[in-house]
Amino acid sequence: PEHRDEALSYFTQAISWFDASEVMGDISSFSEDFSSYCEAYEKRAEAYAATRRVADMLADIEKIKTSCTPVLNKYPWDYYTREMFWIAANQAGKLLFDFKRYQDAKPQLEYASHWGIRDSSELLARIYREGLGVPPDLERARRLDELAKRQSVVPVEVEADYGSSKSPYTFYIRDLPSEYRSQFPGIDDQ
Repeated sequence: PEHRDEALSYFTQAISWFDASEVMGDISSFSEDFSSYCEAYEKRAEAYAATRRVADMLADIEKIKTSCTPVLNKYPWDYYTREMFWIAANQAGKLLFDFKRYQDAKPQLEYASHWGIRDSSELLARIYREGLGVPPDLERARRLDELAKRQSVVPVEVEADYGSSKSPYTFYIRDLPSEYRSQFPGIDDQ
């Protein structure tokens, strides 16, 4: 906690370097720098959320949307860029919920829930169960609770053979929405 301001300064500096490099100026060829750029904004938004600076957090999330959506439109299979959207939505939804801004939290939580974020599904269930900014809907709350129980990230460790050596490698399994899975079947590292 005592290093939050310092972290915000580093994120801001990283963002200024990305902006100076104009990495998002030409998206005609795919680059992993796109997701790094979006992640810099996501991490700063997360730091703003941790310091409860709602307006600053929402400004960075809006920047992610405006700057990174063209990348996803061109490269919709880019898991790492897409991930920045649902992480940011989850952070925003939780903070807005904490501030009792349920109407503002709801679309953020819905987006993150759709992409498999359990915390968001659980908070949405509370919104509907308790009628927080919406008419109570116990059936919808029950469905969201059931969905949350199925949402998880499962670590799987395998022994990787690197030719001259073997060592454990951990990868993670996340159940993504059906439209993503059907559109991009068999992408090895995504």
